[in-house]
Amino acid sequence: MKSKTGYILLEALVGVAILSIVIVAAIQTIAAGLAAVEEIKMQSIAVTLAQKEMEQLGGRDAFKASESGDFGVDWPGYTWSQQSAVSQRTNFYSLIDIKLSVAYKVRGNARSMNLESLFVTRMPAVQNWN
Repeated sequence: MKSKTGYILLEALVGVAILSIVIVAAIQTIAAGLAAVEEIKMQSIAVTLAQKEMEQLGGRDAFKASESGDFGVDWPGYTWSQQSAVSQRTNFYSLIDIKLSVAYKVRGNARSMNLESLFVTRMPAVQNWN
């Protein structure tokens, strides 16, 4: 009888150890999944903000060579910067290449979303580069 009781205790301890390993692995998997969801959410916000800012830049009559800013209190932690250059120029129009970058941090790591677009403008709109 003593030997049988010892085996039952040993089996219970092995079972608890295996169960503990499975629970720790499950918790780590869930934590990694939540971190991925957070990063995807922030990346999605950055894409949307970049598209919005690019639309606002495209609606201008004149472009600065470079400028930067943030998205205000609505989107703290997100900043943008843009650089513009004349790609092609004729007597009547200019083709402006705009590169826009939205920067943000996920768990202390810097990330950025970059967009690039071409805009056609009238000649006088690009004569005053700052």
